[in-house]
Amino acid sequence: MTTQSELKQRVRARRENTGESCPTARRAVTAAAVAPAATVASPGHILRGGLHPDTSAIANVLANTGVLVGDDGRLPSEAAILLAGGGIGAGYILWEWAGHKRVVVLGFRNQLAAAVDAE
Repeated sequence: MTTQSELKQRVRARRENTGESCPTARRAVTAAAVAPAATVASPGHILRGGLHPDTSAIANVLANTGVLVGDDGRLPSEAAILLAGGGIGAGYILWEWAGHKRVVVLGFRNQLAAAVDAE
């Protein structure tokens, strides 16, 4: 016996009403079931979504605490928060020692890359 009999019943009912294929109907039913739970974290707190985890989390917190930007009262965007946080967080370090190879270390937020200049 399946543990998702209620889901199967809803998918079959949607297929009968709309004439959709089974995968299409299942996608629509599961998306409708997941959407309300994914957009409300706690009573009165609405998740806006976003592209970057760090900036979208801060944007959501600021938007739900009533922080507005600009004269027209817009909600803070991820781009504005990235700018306020110092940008993309890139930098480099050049290591040079007499008689040794040069080493350049590049840093981008959480990733580091090293390049060695062979002389």
